[in-house]
Amino acid sequence: MEKKSPIRMCAICRERKEKGELVKIVREPSGKISVEKDKRINGRSVYLCKKSECLAKAIKSKLISRTLGEVDDSIYEEIKLAQNK
Repeated sequence: MEKKSPIRMCAICRERKEKGELVKIVREPSGKISVEKDKRINGRSVYLCKKSECLAKAIKSKLISRTLGEVDDSIYEEIKLAQNK
């Protein structure tokens, strides 16, 4: 029996997708904000789908800053790289 992938929702467009199809941005317990790549990171998180429109709306609405705290601009570059994979 094949194991199902968990379903998560994009914080912007509200589409439900498999966890692997989304980009996860995490605020670790130490306060550091990063993009989850290979390893699993615990902490408060936000999921965005890989559409460039969703990232643009997240930046404009300051969704990530409101949800996770103050975000460095380098995080947005990391998200763009993760979306292109």
